[in-house]
Amino acid sequence: MRKMFKGMLTAVGVAAAIASAPAQAANAPTPLGSTLDTFYFGIVAGNDTFSDWKVGTLSLGAGLWDLTGYFDAIGAGPLSVSLVGATTLTDGPAGGISFNSVAGGDYAVRISGDFTFPTFFNTNLALYGGGFDIKSAVPEPETYALLLAGLLAVGYVARRRKPD
Repeated sequence: MRKMFKGMLTAVGVAAAIASAPAQAANAPTPLGSTLDTFYFGIVAGNDTFSDWKVGTLSLGAGLWDLTGYFDAIGAGPLSVSLVGATTLTDGPAGGISFNSVAGGDYAVRISGDFTFPTFFNTNLALYGGGFDIKSAVPEPETYALLLAGLLAVGYVARRRKPD
């Protein structure tokens, strides 16, 4: 009986610690087999919904960037994702998450959603994970150089095959 009581107290303590802790988020290496450039994961705790829950940061170099986001949660409905920096960009779950022509800079990555699992000691918990695939919105100069070299090669071959 005493062991069972200690086990219950331990479970309550762990649940209380998780519920009172802020989001467990990190810019972490992507899981094996993933091609995402950034990855965030952690626990969300709250009542019925959560809004603007900070999951990490994103630093983009100078220029414009296209971001495709892949975020999901266990214990929460479809997530919407916001990038908060000099401007705030938000995209929801309809058709995936994408941000086009994002200016370089530092952004806070935030998620919002609804809990779907029943409460655990009067607190809802959800596990989330996801990240961004980051591509340059403007082609690099090397891309134009390769394009020009290819056109010159095709022109050279076409000129040599031309009958006199």
